[in-house]
Amino acid sequence: MIAFFSLLLIVILSENFSVRMLYPVRFTEIPQNSSWYLLHNNFQQNNGLQETSGIDKNDLFKLKQKFKCSVLSEKEKVEKDITCSSIPEQRNNALYGYMAWNLGDTKVFCPPTVENNKGKKEAAKLATECIVISGKFLQILNENYIDIMPKER
Repeated sequence: MIAFFSLLLIVILSENFSVRMLYPVRFTEIPQNSSWYLLHNNFQQNNGLQETSGIDKNDLFKLKQKFKCSVLSEKEKVEKDITCSSIPEQRNNALYGYMAWNLGDTKVFCPPTVENNKGKKEAAKLATECIVISGKFLQILNENYIDIMPKER
């Protein structure tokens, strides 16, 4: 009984208790976990326009302005302990961010400038800057997975 009340007290006093509880099993991530992801380009014809999971070329251009490594200042990179390469930005469908919610098929993908571990202070920013997307449309891009720059052989 004491353990239950202790847990209840922790939940009440901690603004981001759910993030802390779900982080160790990676159901949630934080900006430090940001990586490059590829938005699958399995285009669908929709009234003559190409879309990827409901995202057309104009939407993708706007997303790339937020979801890229170079949007972070050097100060932010140091503060958030983020190391990233801007080389993948050259790919049309590469986005840089983290999974604020990573459980089930529906994912909440956020740019590294938005923090989900700051409680209510950042909650409004999460709602406006993050995208909710099916997990089948995003694939993590390992640094060694795809050569972005051709190597001399």
